[in-house]
Amino acid sequence: MVAVDREEHSRSVKQKILDAARELLVADGVEGFSMRKLAGKIGYTATGIYHHFPDKQAVLEEVIETDFRSLRASLGRIGNVGDPIDRIQQMGMAYVDFAIEFPSHYQILFMTPASLPPDTKIVRCDPAEDAYAFLKQVVIEGLALGRFRTEFLDADELSQIIWSSAHGLVSLHITKGNDPWVPWRDLRSVSEKLFEALLRGLVR
Repeated sequence: MVAVDREEHSRSVKQKILDAARELLVADGVEGFSMRKLAGKIGYTATGIYHHFPDKQAVLEEVIETDFRSLRASLGRIGNVGDPIDRIQQMGMAYVDFAIEFPSHYQILFMTPASLPPDTKIVRCDPAEDAYAFLKQVVIEGLALGRFRTEFLDADELSQIIWSSAHGLVSLHITKGNDPWVPWRDLRSVSEKLFEALLRGLVR
């Protein structure tokens, strides 16, 4: 029982460290992130943090890897939709919903220069783990079925057009959503119309 309690406490502390690290990364960027700041934010000594993570890089890697897995899990819930075009539209909305629910996660993944290390446990180009590979796989399926206009034949190009459209709208809302200069409309509602218009332009 004592061992279980210790394990649970260790998991709780580790999660507290990761949550605080994410907040610092969003506020200060990778360059401004330090173990000293992290320790101060959660009221721990640096030694206490080193008990759970060997160094700063290990903290950064775990934050990024954890958030990538969360995004991939959100996208995976619509993987059984039969038509690839419908699947792309639903993937786009799942992407937006992830950003709405976890804006700090989104900023770390797509709005900071931090990236996954070469030895990450996430397998690059594996649709089961890599969100970009998952999108590209659906695009390839659509191409094979002849669903896209003939000038769009490059799966990477198509995937990047779709991804950048979603990212542009989401990142504007995250960075400027509280700016009264723009009469912002509901992000989810605008996103639905964005994907409908985008796909009308891409699909035969």
